Amino acid sequence: MRNKNAVCAQLDNIASECNSPNWGTYGELPTHQLAINAAKAFVNLLPDGVALPDSAPEPTGDVSLDWCGSDGSRLSVGFSRNSMLSYAWLDGSNKGYGVEKFDGESIPKRLFFLIRSI
Repeated sequence: MRNKNAVCAQLDNIASECNSPNWGTYGELPTHQLAINAAKAFVNLLPDGVALPDSAPEPTGDVSLDWCGSDGSRLSVGFSRNSMLSYAWLDGSNKGYGVEKFDGESIPKRLFFLIRSI
């Protein structure tokens, strides 16, 4: 079973492997350490028993945390160099997106609700 340390290690691998320009040969920007740090802080705030995400680098230098439910539901939360989180979700025919401020100390209520529903 995955744990928070494994997710944070995955983020550290992204930081290491995607730290130079053009890391994927398509003109990507280096993954920014502030985005990695914010994603790790978010993961560490997740309560026990909540599904843990996978992580992925973004070509803009950002990083995402992604949840995929067994019923096909999905949630992707993007972390950037600033304190804003962008997210998109899909649950059957319902879908949406938004932006939330992340203070590094608590998970925004809307995102917590979406994570719990996956």
